[in-house]
Amino acid sequence: MRKLKKRGESIRTAYNLMYNPMYNPMYNPMYNPMINYVACCKSTTRILLLLSVALLILISSLFSSLAADLPSGSSNQSSNETYGQFIEVTCGNNKCELGENIDNCPQDCASSPFKYKTDIVNPKLNIGDIRNYSLILTNNLNDSLPMVLSANGIHFKRYVEFSNTSFELSPFEERKIIITLNLTDAPNAGVFNGDLVLIGDWKKVEVPIKVTINEEMLYPTDLGIQVFNKESQEDKVLKLQVSLYNPANAGKNVSIQYNLRHTQTDELVYQENETISLNYSENILKFINLTNIKLGNETIKPGDSEEFYIEVALLDQNISERDSFTLSMPFWTSALLRKVLVSLAIVTTIAGIIFGIYVYRKKQKEKARYLFPLSLSKLPQKDDRALLVGKIAGTKHFTYYNPNNLTTHALISGATGSGKSVTASVFVEEASIKNIPVVIFDPTAQWTGFVKACKDDNLLEHYKEFKMNSEDARPFKGIIYQVDDANIKLDFSKYVNPGEVTVFNLNKLKPGEYDQAVKHIVDTIFKIKWEESPDIRLLIVFDEVHRLLEKYGGQGGYIALERACREFRKWGIGIIMVSQVNADFKEAVQGNILTEVQLNTRSMEDIMRIEKKYGVEYAKRISGEAVGVGMLQNPKYNDGKPYFINFRPTYHSPHKISEDDMKLYADYIDKLKHFEQEIARINKSGKDTSDIEIEMKLAFDKLKTGHFKMTEIYLESLKNSIKNL
Repeated sequence: MRKLKKRGESIRTAYNLMYNPMYNPMYNPMYNPMINYVACCKSTTRILLLLSVALLILISSLFSSLAADLPSGSSNQSSNETYGQFIEVTCGNNKCELGENIDNCPQDCASSPFKYKTDIVNPKLNIGDIRNYSLILTNNLNDSLPMVLSANGIHFKRYVEFSNTSFELSPFEERKIIITLNLTDAPNAGVFNGDLVLIGDWKKVEVPIKVTINEEMLYPTDLGIQVFNKESQEDKVLKLQVSLYNPANAGKNVSIQYNLRHTQTDELVYQENETISLNYSENILKFINLTNIKLGNETIKPGDSEEFYIEVALLDQNISERDSFTLSMPFWTSALLRKVLVSLAIVTTIAGIIFGIYVYRKKQKEKARYLFPLSLSKLPQKDDRALLVGKIAGTKHFTYYNPNNLTTHALISGATGSGKSVTASVFVEEASIKNIPVVIFDPTAQWTGFVKACKDDNLLEHYKEFKMNSEDARPFKGIIYQVDDANIKLDFSKYVNPGEVTVFNLNKLKPGEYDQAVKHIVDTIFKIKWEESPDIRLLIVFDEVHRLLEKYGGQGGYIALERACREFRKWGIGIIMVSQVNADFKEAVQGNILTEVQLNTRSMEDIMRIEKKYGVEYAKRISGEAVGVGMLQNPKYNDGKPYFINFRPTYHSPHKISEDDMKLYADYIDKLKHFEQEIARINKSGKDTSDIEIEMKLAFDKLKTGHFKMTEIYLESLKNSIKNL
């Protein structure tokens, strides 16, 4: 625009010099050197003439330069016409001409053909986030404007995406472009810079961007929702479960929003927010009161049925899930309503007192993580035979278990990682300490850790809570047998050794053979002529018993176990079964198992079973139990009401021994069996084998306590002793 003004001034100056007597000395006698030649000296006249010629040449040159820029139609006009019409003002020809400005012709005189605004200037995100931002572009011209969008910066270009990178804006059009920052594959946290590059016509704009990436959330949280009562809400309460899983978010606060909406209109009728601390995983049982749900300004009328959906959203992660349900309101007559009002008026005072007590107790329950309808005097007391299993959860009170109650059997169930195997190990350790023989049938090889002392820091750090010392960690006396054949031959007379643990490792059996092995084991026990006993004489542990269920391919093993639960009690044989599920076991089995230990579970069947059997408060706390905490129920304890136990850590290793140790252990067993046969053969020949038998017993004892080096020494000595005989 300045350039055009300067050109206009130059043209007017040229015109005046050429035609206006006030400016041109050729036409003004006051300055014309030819007219005043007589009055001036000769040299002065020459100088003035030369200056005049030079000035005319300069003016002619400027005029020619300006004329070259004029439209071709003006080239044949006279000098007078050129001054009056030489710029033809046309708004919209992309030139800001004389007389045009940004107010009367913005499309020609605007400082930029477009303008922009965006909300992406300094974004702060977490690794794994995907977030959208907006870029609003406006065409300042009364003409179409092609636009091209791109990004600068090594990292910024990698993570930025545009909904459209090349397009055309109509005259004065305003358009919204979506800019997405996708950090799902961001390698690490940090800060990086880049530019949004906006190109429209001749204008190029670079918008600086600074992106900050935090490490707080490595992956999006896995969110699930399930409504339990989809079609019937008899108690006017919507029951649902929200499942959250993400190890990377452990210990982080998560903001959850519950939105209840009408399906047909998408109208929001209820909203609630809460913040929880996310552990490794969380199962939240949520109960929403539906009594006063409204549509617009009207409450749902009696007898009406409406479709709704509940949406659960993680506000800080932009994740949501939903599930639908039908809300049916019962029909209330006015007569019935009057009766209710009269009844309420009569009992107002009494109800107020009861309600106050109820609210107080409810608040006390909500404060406690675990329930306490508990009478310590009605639990097993400490004595010489009682098994110390842990503490009452949330208290400092140690709790015990009567070993004779194991003859009515126990079922320990819970999700993977809830601590069910460790819980079962506590019963086994205590039984061994009380000189009760234990036989374990292990399809996972996890129980082989009995021959090693505990070195797991996750368990050792809890020793002080139970007045245990890390020096107390130790193996338990026992022996491991590797089973390769489902039809194993068992001589239980060898295994009923007070204080010893015998583990049959069944992990080499194929799918289905575990079921066959359990059937064979139970049949073998039934063939033995046991004497009846009111006290426990043998404890048998079956791990992973859910494999025996028909739904997992089980056949005869489950039936054999059902028979064992009915008959073993009279012989003083107790059974502990460890399973991931409880609800799948039939009444025939459950009815003969009087001790139930339920640890944290995600099984909806087990949660609903607990709610139906013991109440919703127990069901809510089952899904929130810490690792190693279980709800124990036995009809003889606490008037039959469940209570929560924080089971103590184990003294032995909760992990299976290595494959190398297992092979070495099996090799030692084979050698000891061979030496037994040799000693029996030598003994038949009449030779004295008493010294060798003592060595044999010592070798077995060292192997039973996991002292492999000492076992090797005794085996070498036995080999030489037998050779010398």
